[in-house]
Amino acid sequence: MLISSLKLKNSDSLFNLNNVIKYSLNNHKEEITEYLFLFDKVMSATRKWFEFIYCILAGIQVRTSTVKKVYEILFEKIGYDLILLKISKSRRIADKIQKILKSNGYRFYSSKTETILNTARFFKDYKHNPDNFINNYHNYKDLRNELITIKGIGFKIASHWLRNIGVEIPIIDNHVKNLLYYTGIIKNRKNSYIEFENLIIELARILNIKIFLLDLSIWIFGRENCANNKCLSCFLKDLCLKINL
Repeated sequence: MLISSLKLKNSDSLFNLNNVIKYSLNNHKEEITEYLFLFDKVMSATRKWFEFIYCILAGIQVRTSTVKKVYEILFEKIGYDLILLKISKSRRIADKIQKILKSNGYRFYSSKTETILNTARFFKDYKHNPDNFINNYHNYKDLRNELITIKGIGFKIASHWLRNIGVEIPIIDNHVKNLLYYTGIIKNRKNSYIEFENLIIELARILNIKIFLLDLSIWIFGRENCANNKCLSCFLKDLCLKINL
């Protein structure tokens, strides 16, 4: 089993998760409010496409500050040419994107650019309109299964985009996996994306909290503490496997 029944029955585990949530809400209120606003916002089809570009840039193991900076530079340097129809038909625009990614320190600037281009071309079958794609399917799992057929798009990027356009699902990244492992809630970090997703959904139900607020709180805590090795000052240090193995 992915979830340790013993741990979930132990009130200490849930208490510690509640403290993680409180930490993020108290110390990163502005950031969380920004995400809440994005989640509740009604988006145009063009805005949904721009969100997809952001999610592709975020990908895996890229600092949020780098993503935001490069995202802003893309619009500053390329602007209107970033609309879906133009990117899908122009290698020249893709080359501009690649140049900007490369000059701003992206390790995989070429593959990121190709993923943006592949995704833009994917929407050709939906008249270059993300809304037509979304309205063609009945649930997020069907939407995501289609999205991951795009070369360069995996479960995380697809889920990130769907969440950012209003679908209440978690985003599972290394910060989330690590914290769940370090606190002993899971036994193995190598479980599938779907297993982690189901775990977060179940924990949100038990804790009576919105799914995206739970995984966002865990992600922020992991980013600020675990990733920066703040182990000795962390309130989880007595049970954390990272420092007690």
